[in-house]
Amino acid sequence: MKRNKKIKLIIAIIIILLFLLILLQKTNIISTISNVIKQRAEDIIVETQVKYEITQINGKELDIVIIIENQKGIDKITVSNLTINCNGKTRVALDRTVEDATGYDVKVKLMGEELEEKYTIIAVNEQLVQVSNIDTLNDGTTKTIKVNGSGENIIKYYSLDDGETWKEYTEEFDVLETENYTITAKLVSKDGITIDNGNGKIALIVSESLISATGNAIMKNNNYYRIAIKDKQYNAHTYVENGDLILESNKIYGDAGDVATNSSNAKNMVIVKVKGNLTINEGVTVAPYYSNNGGPKGFLLYCAETLTNNGIIQNNYGAKAEGEDVYLWKNKNSTYEYVPALGASGASRVSASQGSAKNGNSGENASTNIYLSGSGVKRATAGGGSGGVAVQNAYYSQNGSIGGTGTSYGAGAGGGGTARHSNNFAATPKDAITTSGGSGAIMDGSYDYFKCATGGGAGASVGLGVKSRQAVSAENGSLGTGGLLIAYAKNLVIGNNSLFCATGANGGSCVAGGGNLWNGVDRKWSSWRRSIWRWNNKHIYSNSNICQ
Repeated sequence: MKRNKKIKLIIAIIIILLFLLILLQKTNIISTISNVIKQRAEDIIVETQVKYEITQINGKELDIVIIIENQKGIDKITVSNLTINCNGKTRVALDRTVEDATGYDVKVKLMGEELEEKYTIIAVNEQLVQVSNIDTLNDGTTKTIKVNGSGENIIKYYSLDDGETWKEYTEEFDVLETENYTITAKLVSKDGITIDNGNGKIALIVSESLISATGNAIMKNNNYYRIAIKDKQYNAHTYVENGDLILESNKIYGDAGDVATNSSNAKNMVIVKVKGNLTINEGVTVAPYYSNNGGPKGFLLYCAETLTNNGIIQNNYGAKAEGEDVYLWKNKNSTYEYVPALGASGASRVSASQGSAKNGNSGENASTNIYLSGSGVKRATAGGGSGGVAVQNAYYSQNGSIGGTGTSYGAGAGGGGTARHSNNFAATPKDAITTSGGSGAIMDGSYDYFKCATGGGAGASVGLGVKSRQAVSAENGSLGTGGLLIAYAKNLVIGNNSLFCATGANGGSCVAGGGNLWNGVDRKWSSWRRSIWRWNNKHIYSNSNICQ
């Protein structure tokens, strides 16, 4: 009996010892895990982010905001001879003035660290990649490329394939237009930290024509590029559709950043590149984005294979922008197919006498057979119509407004309507200004006692209708001049109900009273006729004028 008790006691002691051993082992494991977690937390490297934003440009000096971020906490920052205690903040912003494209050092000390890290900022107002037309081969085919930015701690890199591969930049170099390179750049410090990776900068495509650039250069979807051709640079907003595309509903390309605002001109051409076949079903419209200030600086639809159009390809809204030669294609003899900066002239003003009214004249049409001022340049856009004019009781005649001259990015706008009621007060006609429609004009002076009203002219920016207090109504001009529309395809199939369309809008109407109705302007001719060019079974359509 006593022996059994001893056995039980020994077993109990062994169990207790095993339990204590397991407990001790578990504690060691937990301690080890805790130490590992702590060690790994200490070993985590949080990269310091240093970036800048330009707030004001003063010649070669730039006012910038420097933004420093690190989740570990920032102890202090030193710039020039100024040291700022940050007390563990994870984000700090500094206002500084720096020299354009010149290195500016920022020293950052993190919480718990003994040493400072130096970062170099190069604020570049211009694009990192700069192109000049230094023709080293004297044949019009080369461009010279320079990468901006300077500093002792800086290494410059450039890419010829939109950032896929990189080479160190040491000096200016030449590229051929026929190579269709997409060139971008970045600035890296000697310790391997990227200072400026080109964010906010626009890559440069060097090519001999818009068609060649779109077909051969690297372009990314919903991206922005500068396209250098001859002596011009065009800003483009690109869309890339990979493979075959069938459009079964309306499709709009582009956004508000491409078109004009109340205070600025349009910025970009919208380019759509379809790498396969494109089919537009019946009843479907493909067009660029537009606003109350008009459309983009042209709409280029490129199809690498077969374009089957059973719907509408349209750009009815010309851009509010200065014209420039637009190089569509380079021929084998080194001549260009292009759209000239200036289009056809606007219509001349008309005049009316007592008790009569006259419609405005149509602007000069545009087609492949129209040459600009006898110079032999084809494809000038159309001119705008002049404004109608009416004289009620006055014995004197009254002149109307003239139409606007077309530009490469839109046909001319319409002049505003003009009305006169009194011998004592003539009206001052409001002419169209290129793509901006003229406003209506009624006689100067105390016109509120009479019934006078005129409509505004159509345009990328519309002209306003004007009426006296007792008149019934005066409409603004309608939005839209025919825009620049370019369509390219290797093969083209046109359906019976299809349209290639870039048509201008009508001017505003008005009712003075007693049934008098005077139209602002006839915008019948506000865009291009269709023109077709063929090279090796390839087709380019550049449309405007009446829908075709």
